[in-house]
Amino acid sequence: MKFYTQFQVAGDQFMDSNLFSGIVELRAERARDVNAADLLHLLALNFDIDYENVELVSWSRLHRRVAKRYEN
Repeated sequence: MKFYTQFQVAGDQFMDSNLFSGIVELRAERARDVNAADLLHLLALNFDIDYENVELVSWSRLHRRVAKRYEN
């Protein structure tokens, strides 16, 4: 399951900005099994920073796009 996230990192370890956005992918059976804490933990782990230093600004699930094949 993929989510578009915008998040802010506390502190000054990043030179230009501490506001980031991007796609986060989690393994979950259902969307209701995922919460903001899951995303925060994954972001903190990937950036090698403390969980308390990450603030989730916004997040939304990306819907799976199904390609349809049309035959003439």
